[in-house]
This record gives sequence, C-alpha cells and structure tokens, in this order.
Amino acid sequence: MTDVLTSHEGIPSAKDNVQTVIDEKIRQMQEKYDLLQYKVDGWAIWAILRFSIAYRFLKR
Repeated sequence: MTDVLTSHEGIPSAKDNVQTVIDEKIRQMQEKYDLLQYKVDGWAIWAILRFSIAYRFLKR
C-alpha cells in the first residue's frame, strides 16, 4: 500500500496548472506594456483590472 503523503502520482506539476500559466501570461503583459504606469487618483488601475483579465483568460 502506498502512503498518500509520499505518493506524487496524479498531482499535476506547477507548470501544467492553468492558474500558473495564466499568471505567467499576465505578468508578461504587465512587463511588456508597463501596465503599472497607468494611475487613477494615484492608484495603479492595473491592480484592479488584472483580476478581470485573469478571469477572461480562465474562461477561454
């Protein structure tokens, strides 16, 4: 019998995780287009929009 805590079969690696892939795409966009430069009343608007963009990537 295999110990559940030591068995790694069936556990996807981080690079295969959808959330990890989406996060990496968003980070690349953020750096490429310098999205943190856009501000409203002193706050970076990208911090708010980032979640909506991630959700849209997830729904693809």
